[in-house]
Amino acid sequence: MTSTQQKGLSRDRVSNSSDFNFTDLECALCHEVLWKPVACQLCETPFCHPCIHQQLKTDLKCPNGCNFYIERKCPPFISKVLSRLQISCFYKPNGCQQVLNYDALEKHEFECQYQLVPCSGCELNIMKTDLTAHQLTCKAIKVICKDCRLVYKRGEFSKKHPQNICLREQIRQLREESVENKSTIQMLTNQIHDLLSWKNRISQENIITFDDLPSMTEETIWIPPIYKGLKWSKMVYMTREYAAATYPTSGYMAALISGSNHHIAFFNEEASISRDGPNKIFSLISLTACAAWNDNLHLTIIGYKDSVKIKTYTSKLTFGKPQIVLLQWQNIDKIVFQPTGDTATHLENHELGDTHCIITQLIIDELV
Repeated sequence: MTSTQQKGLSRDRVSNSSDFNFTDLECALCHEVLWKPVACQLCETPFCHPCIHQQLKTDLKCPNGCNFYIERKCPPFISKVLSRLQISCFYKPNGCQQVLNYDALEKHEFECQYQLVPCSGCELNIMKTDLTAHQLTCKAIKVICKDCRLVYKRGEFSKKHPQNICLREQIRQLREESVENKSTIQMLTNQIHDLLSWKNRISQENIITFDDLPSMTEETIWIPPIYKGLKWSKMVYMTREYAAATYPTSGYMAALISGSNHHIAFFNEEASISRDGPNKIFSLISLTACAAWNDNLHLTIIGYKDSVKIKTYTSKLTFGKPQIVLLQWQNIDKIVFQPTGDTATHLENHELGDTHCIITQLIIDELV
């Protein structure tokens, strides 16, 4: 327990107590030195914030006799006097010799290396300053074998993890990975086959690159509400010239350099495309996307038909490296894009949001 957890402060901890008259510095409830003082608005009686709020759980009246308690800040002269107190750390019995002014006490005690904290292994209370050294040798701490990744308590590792068990586990994991790899290879093979079958049916009219939109070099522009037979919501585009002049080291420019596009579309909140009338459907074959600022930006794509969610897919996007997301979704009338994620940014001082997602290409088919 620290000063921040208890009620008032004991006068024994005030090293310069002889310099003060504690009459006005005493909590009316715990009768110790005020901690985080507040006062009753009606009678101006001071209380420790923890004390009065504990009291109010059972009685809403002011302890000094007022019919009700309305809280206000403590009178300034009390705060001024309290700030002059020099107080020994709560953990002095453990060896801390720090004496701090009133206003610095809470932060110090929160960080004090002489407080007792539980070991994550044996759960014994260890002084914070000794915790790291203790946990390096504590036999109850869990350790991970770097070869097979099994977890054991340090004290049981040599007994329960002989070499034959380690090797057997590595073989088991390799077999699992082999099965997973075969499954992944088969899935990719199927996707390539499907993509090739779609390729014969797709014309240039089905490929949306945004390059036919008006070129505005001095700003970003909303994609028109109706474009390519689709309704577009909350999606913006920019030109290569604008990206080069405004965000030369961003994912916007990297995406343009890596492809042949003159324009790219982007969004940083939920955006959508849909048909421009009732009973109209389309197919979303694929899209090419990347992150404008972050690695591991998650893009969730949701397909709807008659307001019913029928398809969902989430892709993890990389900063400035467009990747193809193959969907082959048929008979849908609306697509919603939801970018999320909060990994470290490549550029700390960018003006735009961390969740900006770039679309360089969409392949749409069967606009009926």
